[in-house]
Amino acid sequence: MAAERRMTGSSAISTAGSPPTAVPGVLIWLTQIAWIPFLAAGVINGVGHYWGYRQWSTPDASTNIVPWGFLIGGEELHNNHHAYPTSARFSNKWYELDVGWWYVRLLSALGLATARYVPPTARFAPPKAAVGADTLEAIIRCRYEVLARYDKMLQQPKSHALETIHAMRHELAALWGRSKASREHLVAQLQDWCRRAEASGIAPLVEFSQRLRCYA
Repeated sequence: MAAERRMTGSSAISTAGSPPTAVPGVLIWLTQIAWIPFLAAGVINGVGHYWGYRQWSTPDASTNIVPWGFLIGGEELHNNHHAYPTSARFSNKWYELDVGWWYVRLLSALGLATARYVPPTARFAPPKAAVGADTLEAIIRCRYEVLARYDKMLQQPKSHALETIHAMRHELAALWGRSKASREHLVAQLQDWCRRAEASGIAPLVEFSQRLRCYA
């Protein structure tokens, strides 16, 4: 469960040595035993797949219950966790608050913990004439941000253009779902996607393809 991952820090946080604190440690352990089954399994895995808002187009029904994660250590941002499951930080937008990340930052400042992974930040460079392996890797690394930008574009065109854009979204998302394809094959598919997008004559799609060329 997400709560267990954060508290144990199995992949996102590593802890350094600290003085023995047996009694507080036992109290924290007992508290976890009491609240994890109800809040994490019940509230998060229940409400967090039914009600709230979706920041990212994950392949499940996960939602962020509220943008302010105070009551359950940031676990309210459940959709963010599903998008970046190994991240030590659950907040992704400026208006989202993750109290669990504050604890991580405090422990880090004290030299007691290190955040190993946080969500990637998209970086851009001048557009490339031909997309290559580095562009492909940047797009896959920031794939949820890429799809979020694409979904905003879906609100712009009308009629026949919308059908074309929906179809090309499916093709683009399929790029990072082909785990057995070689890098060369994926690069060729991305190049073909950009070529067809820019030849479509659909202005938002042309603009989006040119934006893809800037990922670095």
